[in-house]
Amino acid sequence: MKKLSYLTLLFTLFVFAGCDSDNPEPDDNEDEIPVADVIITIDNVEASAWIITAVEGTTASEVTALNTENPDIKLEENVRYQFINDGGSAHPIDFRDANGTKLLAQGTIEGSLESDENILWEENEESVSFTFTSNLSDQINSYFCTLHPAMAGLINPDLISVPESDVTITIDNVESSAWIFTNIEGATNIAELNTENSSIQLETGLRYTFINNGGTNHPLDFRNNENEKLLAQGTTEGMLESDENINWVESNESVSFTLTESLNASLTSYYCSNHNSMNGSINPEASVPEPTVTITIDNVSATAWVFTTVDGAENITTLNSENADITLTVGTRYRFINDGGTGHPLGFQDATDTYLIKQDGNGSFDNDSEVQLVKDDTKVDFTLTQSLADELTTYICTFHPAMTGNIIIQ
Repeated sequence: MKKLSYLTLLFTLFVFAGCDSDNPEPDDNEDEIPVADVIITIDNVEASAWIITAVEGTTASEVTALNTENPDIKLEENVRYQFINDGGSAHPIDFRDANGTKLLAQGTIEGSLESDENILWEENEESVSFTFTSNLSDQINSYFCTLHPAMAGLINPDLISVPESDVTITIDNVESSAWIFTNIEGATNIAELNTENSSIQLETGLRYTFINNGGTNHPLDFRNNENEKLLAQGTTEGMLESDENINWVESNESVSFTLTESLNASLTSYYCSNHNSMNGSINPEASVPEPTVTITIDNVSATAWVFTTVDGAENITTLNSENADITLTVGTRYRFINDGGTGHPLGFQDATDTYLIKQDGNGSFDNDSEVQLVKDDTKVDFTLTQSLADELTTYICTFHPAMTGNIIIQ
Protein backbone atom coordinates (compact mmCIF):
# COMPACT_ATOMS: atom_id res chain seq x y z
CA MET A 1 0.00 0.00 0.00
CA LYS A 2 2.80 2.41 0.87
CA LYS A 3 4.57 1.48 -2.35
CA LEU A 4 1.44 2.28 -4.44
CA SER A 5 0.95 5.65 -2.69
CA TYR A 6 4.57 6.55 -3.35
CA LEU A 7 4.21 5.80 -7.08
CA THR A 8 0.99 7.78 -7.22
CA LEU A 9 2.71 10.79 -5.66
CA LEU A 10 5.57 10.64 -8.16
CA PHE A 11 3.11 10.46 -11.08
CA THR A 12 1.19 13.46 -9.74
CA LEU A 13 4.37 15.52 -9.40
CA PHE A 14 5.46 14.55 -12.91
CA VAL A 15 2.15 15.62 -14.46
CA PHE A 16 2.13 18.87 -12.52
CA ALA A 17 5.71 19.74 -13.51
CA GLY A 18 5.02 19.09 -17.18
CA CYS A 19 1.70 20.84 -17.47
CA ASP A 20 3.34 24.05 -18.77
CA SER A 21 5.80 22.30 -21.06
CA ASP A 22 4.04 23.64 -24.15
CA ASN A 23 4.63 27.22 -22.98
CA PRO A 24 8.26 27.42 -21.89
CA GLU A 25 9.58 30.65 -20.49
CA PRO A 26 11.60 32.64 -23.05
CA ASP A 27 15.37 32.51 -22.66
CA ASP A 28 16.55 36.06 -22.17
CA ASN A 29 20.13 34.98 -22.98
CA GLU A 30 19.38 33.89 -26.55
CA ASP A 31 20.94 36.32 -29.07
CA GLU A 32 19.03 36.93 -32.22
CA ILE A 33 21.49 36.62 -35.14
CA PRO A 34 20.25 38.31 -38.32
CA VAL A 35 20.09 36.37 -41.55
CA ALA A 36 22.84 37.10 -44.08
CA ASP A 37 21.97 39.54 -46.86
CA VAL A 38 24.69 38.24 -49.18
CA ILE A 39 26.12 34.71 -49.27
CA ILE A 40 29.55 34.21 -50.85
CA THR A 41 30.88 30.72 -51.56
CA ILE A 42 34.67 30.48 -51.53
CA ASP A 43 36.94 27.53 -52.30
CA ASN A 44 40.65 26.73 -52.45
CA VAL A 45 42.88 26.00 -55.42
CA GLU A 46 45.21 23.58 -53.65
CA ALA A 47 47.24 25.77 -51.26
CA SER A 48 47.98 28.55 -53.74
CA ALA A 49 44.80 30.62 -54.12
CA TRP A 50 41.18 31.30 -53.23
CA ILE A 51 38.41 31.38 -55.83
CA ILE A 52 34.86 32.58 -55.35
CA THR A 53 32.42 30.18 -56.99
CA ALA A 54 29.02 31.75 -56.20
CA VAL A 55 27.38 34.91 -54.86
CA GLU A 56 23.75 34.99 -53.67
CA GLY A 57 21.72 38.03 -52.64
CA THR A 58 23.20 40.48 -55.14
CA THR A 59 24.73 40.56 -58.59
CA ALA A 60 28.03 38.65 -58.50
CA SER A 61 29.84 41.20 -60.67
CA GLU A 62 29.13 43.88 -58.06
CA VAL A 63 31.04 41.86 -55.48
CA THR A 64 33.88 40.06 -57.24
CA ALA A 65 35.07 38.11 -60.29
CA LEU A 66 33.92 34.49 -60.09
CA ASN A 67 36.39 31.62 -60.55
CA THR A 68 39.38 34.00 -60.59
CA GLU A 69 42.32 33.29 -58.31
CA ASN A 70 42.57 35.63 -55.29
CA PRO A 71 40.13 38.24 -56.67
CA ASP A 72 39.38 41.62 -55.11
CA ILE A 73 36.12 41.66 -53.12
CA LYS A 74 33.82 44.68 -52.70
CA LEU A 75 31.75 44.78 -49.50
CA GLU A 76 29.14 47.38 -48.52
CA GLU A 77 28.64 48.86 -45.06
CA ASN A 78 25.66 47.70 -42.99
CA VAL A 79 25.26 44.55 -45.07
CA ARG A 80 25.51 41.14 -43.39
CA TYR A 81 27.70 38.61 -45.19
CA GLN A 82 28.10 34.86 -44.94
CA PHE A 83 31.20 33.22 -46.44
CA ILE A 84 30.63 29.51 -47.08
CA ASN A 85 34.13 28.03 -47.02
CA ASP A 86 34.28 24.95 -49.25
CA GLY A 87 38.00 24.78 -48.51
CA GLY A 88 37.13 23.15 -45.21
CA SER A 89 39.08 23.13 -41.99
CA ALA A 90 42.35 22.74 -43.89
CA HIS A 91 41.84 26.26 -45.29
CA PRO A 92 40.38 28.52 -42.58
CA ILE A 93 39.56 32.03 -43.75
CA ASP A 94 40.49 35.22 -41.92
CA PHE A 95 40.18 38.96 -42.52
CA ARG A 96 43.07 41.36 -41.82
CA ASP A 97 44.01 45.02 -41.69
CA ALA A 98 46.78 46.67 -43.72
CA ASN A 99 49.40 45.63 -41.14
CA GLY A 100 48.43 41.96 -41.29
CA THR A 101 46.57 41.92 -37.96
CA LYS A 102 43.72 39.41 -37.94
CA LEU A 103 40.41 41.16 -37.32
CA LEU A 104 38.15 38.12 -37.80
CA ALA A 105 39.40 34.54 -38.02
CA GLN A 106 37.81 31.16 -38.58
CA GLY A 107 39.14 28.35 -36.41
CA THR A 108 41.39 28.38 -33.37
CA ILE A 109 42.76 31.92 -33.71
CA GLU A 110 40.64 34.77 -32.36
CA GLY A 111 40.50 38.03 -34.31
CA SER A 112 40.70 41.40 -32.59
CA LEU A 113 37.13 42.44 -33.59
CA GLU A 114 35.28 39.18 -32.97
CA SER A 115 33.80 40.44 -29.71
CA ASP A 116 32.32 43.56 -31.35
CA GLU A 117 28.56 43.27 -30.70
CA ASN A 118 27.71 45.24 -33.84
CA ILE A 119 29.71 42.96 -36.12
CA LEU A 120 28.00 39.87 -34.63
CA TRP A 121 30.72 37.44 -35.71
CA GLU A 122 29.58 33.82 -36.18
CA GLU A 123 31.68 30.88 -37.25
CA ASN A 124 31.75 27.12 -37.64
CA GLU A 125 33.80 24.72 -39.75
CA GLU A 126 31.64 25.37 -42.82
CA SER A 127 31.14 29.13 -42.81
CA VAL A 128 31.60 32.53 -41.17
CA SER A 129 29.13 35.42 -40.90
CA PHE A 130 29.50 39.08 -39.93
CA THR A 131 27.90 42.48 -40.35
CA PHE A 132 30.11 44.87 -42.29
CA THR A 133 30.06 47.84 -39.92
CA SER A 134 31.75 51.19 -40.53
CA ASN A 135 34.35 50.30 -37.90
CA LEU A 136 35.18 47.06 -39.71
CA SER A 137 35.15 48.88 -43.06
CA ASP A 138 37.69 51.41 -41.77
CA GLN A 139 40.13 48.68 -40.77
CA ILE A 140 39.71 45.75 -43.15
CA ASN A 141 42.17 45.38 -46.01
CA SER A 142 42.37 41.75 -47.13
CA TYR A 143 41.23 38.15 -46.74
CA PHE A 144 43.64 35.23 -46.21
CA CYS A 145 43.88 31.54 -45.61
CA THR A 146 45.31 31.37 -42.10
CA LEU A 147 47.48 28.37 -43.02
CA HIS A 148 48.56 29.31 -46.56
CA PRO A 149 49.58 32.98 -47.01
CA ALA A 150 49.62 32.69 -50.82
CA MET A 151 45.84 32.43 -50.61
CA ALA A 152 45.04 36.12 -50.20
CA GLY A 153 43.14 38.95 -51.87
CA LEU A 154 42.15 42.57 -51.26
CA ILE A 155 38.87 43.84 -49.86
CA ASN A 156 37.55 47.17 -51.18
CA PRO A 157 40.86 48.13 -52.84
CA ASP A 158 39.22 51.26 -54.32
CA LEU A 159 38.79 52.61 -50.80
CA ILE A 160 42.39 52.06 -49.75
CA SER A 161 44.12 55.44 -49.59
CA VAL A 162 47.20 55.06 -51.74
CA PRO A 163 48.98 57.92 -53.53
CA GLU A 164 49.51 57.78 -57.27
CA SER A 165 52.86 56.41 -58.43
CA ASP A 166 55.43 58.75 -59.96
CA VAL A 167 57.27 55.96 -61.76
CA THR A 168 55.90 52.65 -63.06
CA ILE A 169 58.40 49.91 -63.84
CA THR A 170 57.49 46.65 -65.59
CA ILE A 171 59.68 43.69 -64.69
CA ASP A 172 59.67 40.14 -66.02
CA ASN A 173 61.53 36.89 -65.50
CA VAL A 174 63.94 35.09 -67.82
CA GLU A 175 63.06 31.55 -66.75
CA SER A 176 64.49 31.26 -63.22
CA SER A 177 67.84 32.87 -63.94
CA ALA A 178 67.30 36.63 -64.23
CA TRP A 179 65.01 39.67 -64.11
CA ILE A 180 64.65 42.10 -66.98
CA PHE A 181 63.04 45.53 -67.01
CA THR A 182 60.75 45.73 -70.06
CA ASN A 183 59.21 49.18 -69.64
CA ILE A 184 59.64 52.29 -67.49
CA GLU A 185 57.14 55.17 -67.34
CA GLY A 186 57.76 58.43 -65.49
CA ALA A 187 61.58 58.35 -65.50
CA THR A 188 64.46 57.97 -67.97
CA ASN A 189 67.89 56.36 -67.83
CA ILE A 190 67.36 54.67 -64.47
CA ALA A 191 67.92 51.11 -65.75
CA GLU A 192 68.84 49.25 -68.91
CA LEU A 193 65.78 47.74 -70.57
CA ASN A 194 65.81 44.07 -71.59
CA THR A 195 69.18 43.53 -69.87
CA GLU A 196 69.38 40.67 -67.42
CA ASN A 197 69.57 41.74 -63.75
CA SER A 198 70.23 45.37 -64.65
CA SER A 199 71.05 47.76 -61.83
CA ILE A 200 68.47 50.48 -61.22
CA GLN A 201 68.63 53.96 -59.72
CA LEU A 202 65.74 55.17 -57.58
CA GLU A 203 65.14 58.66 -56.21
CA THR A 204 64.19 59.53 -52.65
CA GLY A 205 60.68 60.97 -52.26
CA LEU A 206 59.21 59.32 -55.36
CA ARG A 207 56.56 56.63 -55.34
CA TYR A 208 57.28 53.53 -57.43
CA THR A 209 55.09 50.75 -58.78
CA PHE A 210 56.71 47.55 -60.03
CA ILE A 211 54.40 45.55 -62.31
CA ASN A 212 55.62 41.97 -61.95
CA ASN A 213 54.90 39.99 -65.11
CA GLY A 214 56.81 37.08 -63.58
CA GLY A 215 53.67 36.13 -61.69
CA THR A 216 53.31 34.33 -58.38
CA ASN A 217 56.18 31.94 -59.18
CA HIS A 218 58.57 34.90 -59.13
CA PRO A 219 57.65 37.16 -56.19
CA LEU A 220 59.69 40.36 -56.02
CA ASP A 221 61.45 41.54 -52.88
CA PHE A 222 63.82 44.34 -51.88
CA ARG A 223 66.78 43.80 -49.55
CA ASN A 224 69.54 45.54 -47.59
CA ASN A 225 73.26 44.77 -47.72
CA GLU A 226 72.81 42.03 -45.11
CA ASN A 227 70.40 40.24 -47.46
CA GLU A 228 67.43 40.95 -45.17
CA LYS A 229 64.07 41.47 -46.86
CA LEU A 230 62.80 45.01 -46.33
CA LEU A 231 59.75 44.70 -48.62
CA ALA A 232 58.49 41.42 -50.03
CA GLN A 233 55.70 40.41 -52.38
CA GLY A 234 53.79 37.26 -51.46
CA THR A 235 54.04 35.08 -48.39
CA THR A 236 57.08 36.66 -46.73
CA GLU A 237 56.67 39.88 -44.76
CA GLY A 238 59.43 42.47 -45.12
CA MET A 239 60.89 44.36 -42.18
CA LEU A 240 59.62 47.78 -43.32
CA GLU A 241 56.19 46.89 -44.72
CA SER A 242 54.36 48.42 -41.75
CA ASP A 243 56.08 51.81 -42.19
CA GLU A 244 53.22 54.23 -42.91
CA ASN A 245 55.48 56.61 -44.82
CA ILE A 246 56.62 53.87 -47.19
CA ASN A 247 52.92 52.95 -47.70
CA TRP A 248 53.65 49.46 -49.04
CA VAL A 249 50.87 47.99 -51.21
CA GLU A 250 51.06 44.61 -52.90
CA SER A 251 49.02 42.22 -54.98
CA ASN A 252 49.86 39.20 -57.10
CA GLU A 253 50.45 41.51 -60.06
CA SER A 254 52.36 44.46 -58.60
CA VAL A 255 53.94 46.21 -55.64
CA SER A 256 54.06 49.93 -54.78
CA PHE A 257 56.05 51.93 -52.25
CA THR A 258 57.36 55.42 -51.50
CA LEU A 259 61.16 55.62 -51.34
CA THR A 260 61.64 57.38 -48.01
CA GLU A 261 65.02 58.52 -46.70
CA SER A 262 65.13 55.64 -44.24
CA LEU A 263 64.32 53.09 -46.97
CA ASN A 264 66.85 54.73 -49.28
CA ALA A 265 69.56 54.38 -46.63
CA SER A 266 68.98 50.61 -46.36
CA LEU A 267 67.97 49.49 -49.84
CA THR A 268 70.68 47.83 -51.95
CA SER A 269 69.13 45.14 -54.16
CA TYR A 270 66.03 43.55 -55.65
CA TYR A 271 65.50 39.76 -55.77
CA CYS A 272 63.13 37.01 -56.72
CA SER A 273 62.21 35.43 -53.38
CA ASN A 274 62.23 31.96 -54.95
CA HIS A 275 65.33 32.19 -57.20
CA ASN A 276 68.45 33.88 -55.83
CA SER A 277 70.11 34.20 -59.23
CA MET A 278 67.37 36.69 -60.13
CA ASN A 279 68.80 39.82 -58.48
CA GLY A 280 70.20 43.24 -59.27
CA SER A 281 71.61 46.29 -57.51
CA ILE A 282 69.69 49.37 -56.44
CA ASN A 283 71.68 52.58 -56.18
CA PRO A 284 69.29 55.35 -55.24
CA GLU A 285 70.30 58.76 -56.57
CA ALA A 286 73.83 57.54 -57.30
CA SER A 287 75.84 59.60 -59.76
CA VAL A 288 77.89 56.83 -61.30
CA PRO A 289 80.94 57.83 -63.39
CA GLU A 290 81.95 55.97 -66.51
CA PRO A 291 84.81 53.46 -66.10
CA THR A 292 88.26 54.57 -67.23
CA VAL A 293 89.60 51.03 -67.61
CA THR A 294 87.61 48.19 -69.19
CA ILE A 295 88.84 44.61 -68.74
CA THR A 296 87.31 41.62 -70.49
CA ILE A 297 87.59 38.28 -68.72
CA ASP A 298 86.56 34.81 -69.88
CA ASN A 299 86.53 31.27 -68.56
CA VAL A 300 88.57 28.25 -69.62
CA SER A 301 86.04 25.50 -68.84
CA ALA A 302 85.75 25.50 -65.06
CA THR A 303 89.49 25.57 -64.38
CA ALA A 304 90.74 29.10 -65.05
CA TRP A 305 90.10 32.73 -65.98
CA VAL A 306 91.85 34.51 -68.83
CA PHE A 307 91.97 38.24 -69.52
CA THR A 308 91.28 38.74 -73.23
CA THR A 309 91.35 42.54 -73.61
CA VAL A 310 92.27 45.62 -71.59
CA ASP A 311 91.23 49.14 -72.68
CA GLY A 312 92.43 52.27 -70.90
CA ALA A 313 95.57 50.86 -69.27
CA GLU A 314 98.77 49.09 -70.31
CA ASN A 315 100.88 46.30 -68.87
CA ILE A 316 98.55 45.51 -65.98
CA THR A 317 98.22 41.80 -66.80
CA THR A 318 99.22 39.06 -69.22
CA LEU A 319 96.50 38.50 -71.79
CA ASN A 320 95.24 34.98 -72.50
CA SER A 321 97.25 33.55 -69.60
CA GLU A 322 95.35 31.33 -67.16
CA ASN A 323 94.60 32.92 -63.77
CA ALA A 324 97.11 35.71 -64.41
CA ASP A 325 97.99 38.36 -61.82
CA ILE A 326 96.44 41.77 -62.45
CA THR A 327 97.59 45.17 -61.17
CA LEU A 328 94.94 47.71 -60.17
CA THR A 329 95.44 51.37 -59.25
CA VAL A 330 93.71 53.15 -56.35
CA GLY A 331 91.32 55.85 -57.52
CA THR A 332 90.61 54.22 -60.89
CA ARG A 333 87.13 53.15 -61.94
CA TYR A 334 87.07 49.69 -63.53
CA ARG A 335 84.64 47.72 -65.61
CA PHE A 336 85.06 43.93 -65.76
CA ILE A 337 83.13 42.47 -68.69
CA ASN A 338 82.47 38.83 -67.86
CA ASP A 339 82.26 36.73 -71.01
CA GLY A 340 82.00 33.65 -68.81
CA GLY A 341 78.29 34.40 -68.39
CA THR A 342 76.00 33.42 -65.55
CA GLY A 343 77.71 30.05 -65.26
CA HIS A 344 80.87 31.79 -64.03
CA PRO A 345 79.99 34.77 -61.81
CA LEU A 346 82.94 36.99 -60.90
CA GLY A 347 83.85 37.76 -57.31
CA PHE A 348 86.52 39.75 -55.48
CA GLN A 349 87.75 38.53 -52.10
CA ASP A 350 90.02 39.47 -49.21
CA ALA A 351 92.70 37.28 -47.62
CA THR A 352 90.08 35.39 -45.57
CA ASP A 353 88.01 34.51 -48.68
CA THR A 354 85.28 36.98 -47.70
CA TYR A 355 83.50 38.48 -50.68
CA LEU A 356 84.03 42.22 -50.99
CA ILE A 357 82.21 42.31 -54.34
CA LYS A 358 80.14 39.44 -55.71
CA GLN A 359 78.50 39.51 -59.13
CA ASP A 360 75.74 37.02 -58.22
CA GLY A 361 75.15 38.03 -54.62
CA ASN A 362 76.07 40.39 -51.84
CA GLY A 363 79.53 41.61 -50.86
CA SER A 364 80.67 43.78 -47.99
CA PHE A 365 81.27 46.83 -50.27
CA ASP A 366 77.91 46.66 -52.07
CA ASN A 367 76.56 49.75 -50.32
CA ASP A 368 79.78 51.78 -50.22
CA SER A 369 78.96 55.21 -51.65
CA GLU A 370 82.53 55.77 -52.88
CA VAL A 371 82.99 52.34 -54.50
CA GLN A 372 79.68 52.92 -56.37
CA LEU A 373 79.22 49.30 -57.36
CA VAL A 374 77.12 48.65 -60.46
CA LYS A 375 76.64 45.07 -61.60
CA ASP A 376 74.50 42.79 -63.69
CA ASP A 377 75.06 39.33 -65.15
CA THR A 378 77.39 40.67 -67.88
CA LYS A 379 79.65 43.09 -66.03
CA VAL A 380 80.87 44.53 -62.75
CA ASP A 381 81.80 48.24 -62.35
CA PHE A 382 83.47 49.72 -59.28
CA THR A 383 85.86 52.44 -58.15
CA LEU A 384 88.97 51.13 -56.39
CA THR A 385 88.98 53.20 -53.22
CA GLN A 386 91.75 53.00 -50.66
CA SER A 387 89.52 51.14 -48.23
CA LEU A 388 88.64 48.54 -50.87
CA ALA A 389 92.28 48.29 -51.96
CA ASP A 390 93.38 47.65 -48.37
CA GLU A 391 91.34 44.43 -48.31
CA LEU A 392 91.36 43.24 -51.93
CA THR A 393 93.62 40.26 -52.70
CA THR A 394 92.02 37.94 -55.31
CA TYR A 395 89.48 37.59 -58.10
CA ILE A 396 87.54 34.32 -58.32
CA CYS A 397 84.65 32.49 -59.96
CA THR A 398 82.00 32.16 -57.28
CA PHE A 399 81.07 28.69 -58.59
CA HIS A 400 84.54 27.26 -59.32
CA PRO A 401 87.33 27.93 -56.78
CA ALA A 402 90.02 26.78 -59.24
CA MET A 403 89.28 29.90 -61.26
CA THR A 404 91.20 32.41 -59.14
CA GLY A 405 94.06 34.85 -59.50
CA ASN A 406 95.98 37.46 -57.50
CA ILE A 407 95.35 41.21 -57.48
CA ILE A 408 98.31 43.56 -57.04
CA ILE A 409 97.55 47.07 -55.79
CA GLN A 410 99.52 50.16 -56.78
